[in-house]
Amino acid sequence: MTDKTVTEGADMIGVTKQTVQYHLKSLPANCTTKFFIKSA
Repeated sequence: MTDKTVTEGADMIGVTKQTVQYHLKSLPANCTTKFFIKSA
């Protein structure tokens, strides 16, 4: 798996960066530690 910025990941799945960030905030903390998305 390659490192992607939030924007690149959002573009891949056809949503906005803000949508990704919003949904990541709603996940439990133990789930979000599995994802290492570097910010642009």
